Amino acid sequence: MASNGSHGALSTDVEPTDIGAATAGVPVDPNEERIRKWREERLRIAEDAKKERALEKKRVAEDAAMQRVPTLDQIEQTRRNILKQRRQRRMWMGVRLAAFVLLPTLIGAFYYFVTATPLYRSEAAFIVQTSKAEGISGSTGLFGQGPVLDTIKETMAVRHFVQSQTLMQKMEDEKGFMSHFAGDDVDSFTRLGSSLVPWRDELEYYNRRVEIALDPVEGILKLNVYALSPEHAQSYARAVIGYSEQMVNTLSDGVRESQLELANRELETTETRLKDARAALINYKGGNSAFDPIQEAANINAVISGLETELARVEAELAAARSIGQRNKIAQMEAARDAVQDQIAKQRERLQDVSGGLDLQQFAARQDALQADIDIAQQRYEQALEAYNRARIEASEQLKFIATVVDPTMPFAQAAPEPVFDTMVVFLVALGLYSIATIFIGALREHSRI
Repeated sequence: MASNGSHGALSTDVEPTDIGAATAGVPVDPNEERIRKWREERLRIAEDAKKERALEKKRVAEDAAMQRVPTLDQIEQTRRNILKQRRQRRMWMGVRLAAFVLLPTLIGAFYYFVTATPLYRSEAAFIVQTSKAEGISGSTGLFGQGPVLDTIKETMAVRHFVQSQTLMQKMEDEKGFMSHFAGDDVDSFTRLGSSLVPWRDELEYYNRRVEIALDPVEGILKLNVYALSPEHAQSYARAVIGYSEQMVNTLSDGVRESQLELANRELETTETRLKDARAALINYKGGNSAFDPIQEAANINAVISGLETELARVEAELAAARSIGQRNKIAQMEAARDAVQDQIAKQRERLQDVSGGLDLQQFAARQDALQADIDIAQQRYEQALEAYNRARIEASEQLKFIATVVDPTMPFAQAAPEPVFDTMVVFLVALGLYSIATIFIGALREHSRI
């Protein structure tokens, strides 16, 4: 063995050129020959060992493969285990579906079909119009041009009024609307004040029972009122429309009064001025509105003028009688002349009484001034009266009122709840929540495995 070790040590120093020289016929040392043979033997042994290891690996692989191939019993057992696991998964899935989907659906169906209190809905439609509106067909919507545009503020005001605390309280005080839903015959999920459904306040519950919507195309208000009986639903709907009409009338009257107040005040002022002007003229005439001193003086002057003409004629006849010496006629003419002169004197005294010692020209000027005041006051009064009539016509044209498009209907079937539809909603909601929860839990499990 020591010699083998020495040979191994020497083999590391042999060059390949020495081997070639030996094969070329050059004399070779016996030791080198032995080393060469030993080296070839080692190479052969290494090759054999390599082949044996490859064969061993192949046998091991074949044995492992033979061990991995299951037997028929193993295959049957595995199949049974898989089927059992599938049955268990299906069973638990059915249990979960029954607990989280089917059970809520059955509870909802029992409530909607058996326990829930039926509610009836009365529907109505109305519109706020003005007196000059030609009708609903002439409207072009709240955002167009037409009669409805004039009532947009009142329409929105009516909508807010119907949904307000004020109308709710009035409906309760006069119609007992809220108490209608607070009886023991109403189920716990519908009854007002129930602890199972904690409404935020009564107004929220009221707005769920009285619904109003605005159609922006035609400006029509659509009203839905719910009650426990068809008669109550129709009665409450009529009451809501009636109270809304009262509110619109109040607003309309306020606007109308404010428009007529200024015109009426101006009319009263001008009427007072006209009366004062007439009273001033009557006082100036001495309290007799039918007496006209100017006209009376003109009449007296006309009489005096006529008498003076008559006097001139008499004097002419008297002069003629004197010239021919007719004493009888002279006496008659003198008597006639004295009578005419006496009449002229009386008329002049009457004229003095009529003027009252005043200058008739000044009197006439003052009377004309007072008459001008009357004429101006009369003109202003007529203008104020015309303005008042025009304001009254405009106010009547702008008078707002509620026109009922659809009278409150008498419901023939319950409107809520809808058992089939509501049960389907419960089923779909429960199924959706179950699906979301299943997907979320599965995602968490996959994440935990990673």
